[in-house]
Amino acid sequence: MSADVEVWAAWLDVGDELGRRLAATLSPEERAQANRFRAVPLPQRFVAAHGVLRAVLAHHLRGDPREVVFVREPRGKLRLPGEPLRFNLSHSDDLAVVAVTRDHEIGVDVERVRPEVPALSVAERFFSPEEHDALQAVGHRRRAHAFFHLWTRKEAYLKALGTGITSGLDDSPRADCTVVPFHVAHGYAAAVAVRRCEPRERCSVTLRIAILDLKAATPLVVSRLAPRPPASSAA
Repeated sequence: MSADVEVWAAWLDVGDELGRRLAATLSPEERAQANRFRAVPLPQRFVAAHGVLRAVLAHHLRGDPREVVFVREPRGKLRLPGEPLRFNLSHSDDLAVVAVTRDHEIGVDVERVRPEVPALSVAERFFSPEEHDALQAVGHRRRAHAFFHLWTRKEAYLKALGTGITSGLDDSPRADCTVVPFHVAHGYAAAVAVRRCEPRERCSVTLRIAILDLKAATPLVVSRLAPRPPASSAA
C-alpha cells in the first residue's frame, strides 16, 4: 500500500494586515483559543497557524477557508466530517507545518532545535532505556539535534494514532505505521507518520514538501498554493 502526503510549511510572523485576514477565516472558538494566550507573539502565531490550516484544507476542498468545519475527536484530534481527507497541524516558534493525505491516519510534528533543553534528563524520563543510551552516546554538540529528531518522530507517530504524548513517549512505531523524518527549515526538526494501510504492513509514503505563499492572499482566498513540488519517496 502507498500514501501520497503533502506537507505545507509557512512562517507565522506575518504582519498586521495579513494577520487580520487570517483571523477573519477562523471560527469564534478558534479566535477565543487565540485570546487565551497573553504573551506576544503567541496569539498572533496561533491565528496564523490555524489560518494556514484552513487555507490548505480549503485548497483541497475547493472552498472558502471560512467555511471549513471541524469536528473534534474524544482525544482532541480534528477531523473533517464526511471527508476522506486526513490532516494534522504542528507549529513551533514562527514555523507551522500542515500534513494532508487521504484515507490514512496521519500525524506531523515540527520543533525548533533548542540546545538549552536538558536532553538526557528528558529522555531518561520519557524515552525507552535503549533510546536514552543511544542519545547519551551522541556527542554533546550534536545531542540537541539528535534529541529533537527523535522527539518529532515519536510525537508524529502518537498523533497519527490519535493519542498524543500523554500516552507516553517510550512506545515504538507499530508495524502498520511508517514514520518519515524530513527537512523543512534550518534549525528545525520535523517528521510525518502515516498509518492504517494494511494490518502489520508499512506504507510506502510519497512525501511532497512546499512553502505556503501567504503573501499571495486575496480577499476571498487566503493563499494561492505554490505548484506541487517533485516527489520524494520513503518506504
